[in-house]
Amino acid sequence: MCVTVLVMEIHPDALRVIRERSGFTQTGLAAAAGIKQAHVSNMEAGRRKASPDVIVALASALAVPVTAIIKNPPEKAAA
Repeated sequence: MCVTVLVMEIHPDALRVIRERSGFTQTGLAAAAGIKQAHVSNMEAGRRKASPDVIVALASALAVPVTAIIKNPPEKAAA
């Protein structure tokens, strides 16, 4: 049996750029995603990782796909 595990890690620069382009402050994004502002700050600085639930919440708040804010997103499967 083979099990594939997808590890998602926030891309700090992508998170910051998309947040700013979306017009969010760190505080506003944190409120929209249900987390603390310090968590957003630490993720943007690369000092803190995020759980998959937080990554999904951030992407949802920013109205972008999860792959826009993670490092090394998986490549799309050939159709």
